[in-house]
Amino acid sequence: MLPLPAAIVAVLQPFACLFTHPTWRHAQVLLVGTLLAQGPRTVTAALRAMGLSGERRFERYHRVFNRARWSGLRGGQILLGLLVWLVPQGWPLVVAICLALVRRQIWAENNYANSTSEQEPVLISPQHLERLLNQVAATA
Repeated sequence: MLPLPAAIVAVLQPFACLFTHPTWRHAQVLLVGTLLAQGPRTVTAALRAMGLSGERRFERYHRVFNRARWSGLRGGQILLGLLVWLVPQGWPLVVAICLALVRRQIWAENNYANSTSEQEPVLISPQHLERLLNQVAATA
């Protein structure tokens, strides 16, 4: 496979610290291939989009997801840092929070032993939401 263009490598470079060198090479191919793939975004589709349909060792690319040790949370922190860096000074930065994830976390903390359904709705008080967000920020 041909090396990725320098412009693409420069954009992806902040995420290199998440991976070992061999895994990073595979992750770059998968990311660019996923952007180029049409239809379902699978490892196979990404490799085909990158012209690697004849690759003999497909499992090496699958291992990026099922065996490689990298942190999605750390990747999110890097992405957030890059987005904050791109926002011009003086512009407001609006952060949207997926309440479904917050509800799931609160439910798991408080109701796991008392309920049999993970789909049980949970009402969130503003104070509880603030406490949870502070916990998330403290672990970041």
